[in-house]
Amino acid sequence: GAAAGLGIDVAVGGASLLTGALLGSVIGGVGAWLGFDRLADVRVLGQPIGGETLRAGPITNPNFPFVVLGRAVSHYQALRARTHARREPLDLDALRAQAAKTFDDAAVRRRLGGTFTTLARRGSVNAETRQALIDAIETLLETAEAAG
Repeated sequence: GAAAGLGIDVAVGGASLLTGALLGSVIGGVGAWLGFDRLADVRVLGQPIGGETLRAGPITNPNFPFVVLGRAVSHYQALRARTHARREPLDLDALRAQAAKTFDDAAVRRRLGGTFTTLARRGSVNAETRQALIDAIETLLETAEAAG
């Protein structure tokens, strides 16, 4: 709205003293405020652009959390060791080899496995389970940094 009003102001050489921009802003703001609730019902070329919910899960594979966490640790290691000025491509083979060693520590894997099982059974996170997960991930990251 403001951009259209400003275009009118420019077209009249500023003689309107930015009244077009002001009116355009007000009209655009009121229109957005009134039309916000109907945004999910808008269709483009007959297809809805909102209002759809996609839900996946619950994931039942016990290795799934390890895959996701292993990938996150791999990304963490890659970014931690790389400055913004480096231009050469990432050595993906080295990253894969590092990622394969992420859960080599059996104690960390047991702690994480127990925490993941508790989360899957309960479906909610209490303070104790949350802290156990934080501690296990911190240990995992410290181990990854030491291996680094």
